[in-house]
Amino acid sequence: MAGRKKQTSAASGIGCLAILIVVIVAIASQGKSTTTSDAIASPASSALAIGGGDTSSSSTDSVSTDSVSTDSGTSTDVAPPPTAPPATPAPTPRLVTATCGAPPNPWGYGFCHGSDFFTVPADFCQYFDCIPSFGDSSGYIVQCRDGEYSNAGGRRGACSSHGGESRALLQP
Repeated sequence: MAGRKKQTSAASGIGCLAILIVVIVAIASQGKSTTTSDAIASPASSALAIGGGDTSSSSTDSVSTDSVSTDSGTSTDVAPPPTAPPATPAPTPRLVTATCGAPPNPWGYGFCHGSDFFTVPADFCQYFDCIPSFGDSSGYIVQCRDGEYSNAGGRRGACSSHGGESRALLQP
């Protein structure tokens, strides 16, 4: 009986050594196209590969996994990473059109009702035809007689090269 235990222990040690060798070989050959089922074998097949004893009574355990992508990227068993959804364009601002003759704009500036105002959004001149020197003064916003807009309303010389002031633009 003691002899039988010693033989089982030796066979077990050879099986572990075989697994270790297979894993080392698999790691060393990472640059080659390999699947995990090729690289990892059961203890029984490892014992056979090394020349170990009889495997007829051993279990037939094997590792079953999907193939692993390699440096060549040829594996089709691994799903590609998800792609980002397409970018959503920025919404177009809703333009207020009931402005009593002023150009449609997202702020509701017009000539109907409201009050004078002195500061404007950065994109004001994208909606209104501004004079070249717009922003150089500190008055309220006015329309010049030629239809262009100035921020020199109420100041001496406002719209002087544009026929003079016509009317104040009002904020609601």
